[in-house]
Amino acid sequence: MDAPGIRFFADLHTHSNASFDSLASPASLVRTAAARGLTHLAITDHDRIDGALEGRAAAAVAEHLLEEAGFTITVRNRPLPKLGTGVDLVASALDGREWWFDVTGGFTTVRGGLARADVLWRALGRASVLKVAGGPRLILLTSHLPAPGTPLDHALRSVGPDRVFDIVAMGSAAGRARLAAYAAGGCDRPLPGFWTAATDVAPG
Repeated sequence: MDAPGIRFFADLHTHSNASFDSLASPASLVRTAAARGLTHLAITDHDRIDGALEGRAAAAVAEHLLEEAGFTITVRNRPLPKLGTGVDLVASALDGREWWFDVTGGFTTVRGGLARADVLWRALGRASVLKVAGGPRLILLTSHLPAPGTPLDHALRSVGPDRVFDIVAMGSAAGRARLAAYAAGGCDRPLPGFWTAATDVAPG
């Protein structure tokens, strides 16, 4: 699509995992579209709007949460074309330090976010790629965490804070308090919360 002096690139027919014929989460569709240079995306699932609502709701909740904590959103859906992926939200803390945030899951499903195996494995793979990119500290914001002690919980903790600085459930008061502390600046190590055991939090 073109307008005078403006060029748009759109995909107006995509399916998310709310449909029977797709495994892609709404958040991953948005990230992929941004990485490929699309400016507009329509999620057109079969007979339902869960996917479209999830993609919109998760991003809106995450932005509100970060701004309430004291971060300033500087970029939304930053593409990293050379890596074939992107970053959902880039924000700066009060000390000027840049942070990256990956948003997983929405609030329209009973078991969403990182409590879903497909979402968790994609998030961990993307975190590994972003680490290679040499970006700033990465925080995962999710609608749901895996139940403690489950295989998915063990998998999530196996990456360690070297790859993922912190993992915050968006509905958690303790998680919001950690975000506020990070936004204030000066945090060089993850605060106790998701990373709790001494073996989880490495010095530096």
